[in-house]
Amino acid sequence: MKKISILLVLFMLMFGLMSTAQAVPLSSFESFGSAAGDALLYRNDDGYSTEQALAADITYYGASYSSLWVNNNGNITFDGPMGTYTPFDLDGTGRTIVAPYFADVDTRPSDGGYVYYGERGVGALTGASSVVNAAFGGAFSATYGYIATWDHVGFYSYQTNSLNTFQLSLLTDGIDSFAIFNYLDDGMTWETGEASGGNSSGFGGTEAVAGFDAGDGVNFYMIAGSMNPGIANILEDGSNVGVAGQWVFQINQGIQSADDPDPNGNPVPEPMTMLLFGPALLGLVGLKKKKV
Repeated sequence: MKKISILLVLFMLMFGLMSTAQAVPLSSFESFGSAAGDALLYRNDDGYSTEQALAADITYYGASYSSLWVNNNGNITFDGPMGTYTPFDLDGTGRTIVAPYFADVDTRPSDGGYVYYGERGVGALTGASSVVNAAFGGAFSATYGYIATWDHVGFYSYQTNSLNTFQLSLLTDGIDSFAIFNYLDDGMTWETGEASGGNSSGFGGTEAVAGFDAGDGVNFYMIAGSMNPGIANILEDGSNVGVAGQWVFQINQGIQSADDPDPNGNPVPEPMTMLLFGPALLGLVGLKKKKV
């Protein structure tokens, strides 16, 4: 059973982080799996794909990337594969990472799901472009995309009593780039692997992280609630676009949330400030920082 306090839910509703709209069904995910031509990541724990060459560069934090790695533990990286299983704070990690749900995924059990990944051309991206335009306005039309889907995946060690389903869509028109995080309605049911201090139900210890890191030791963005109890519910029931379970960001020059007009964001508060203003922080879509 997912765990989240009534007080947290009330604060999330009060400050606009949680949506009361219908959450994302699997039919609203970008198509994935063998029918979409995706590759299948072999059953593993802490594994990753081979380097994936991209047919079109994706601009991320001002740099252009022509390849990436899909990592089993809920993230993709642009600077090499990553097998790290315990989530870490994205503040200055030195890794160039996009993490829809960085946690200790274990796909070894045969009764659990798989990780799928693959490219998409313009003809398959009409729906994703519409999501971006609904979030940001304008007339964005993706010409290339890369989709990674963690479909009904369990957690370490060999646990399938709870399963998570989430998806990352990276989109570009050759100039602007966007990321869409989708979390399945009633499909986010664990937060922590057992080697990260979690229990056999997938809770406790070091909880999952969702966000972005430029890998430059300077720029990062984490969705508020990352590394805290209840992050699965925040991502599934919350939104920055008014559709529960869907989060949309522009990523080519810094990270701009769909509901935040300031791409530079606000600095992460110091610990004492967080204690004083903790309830208000629940209203932030994400925590961003740019050191000077």
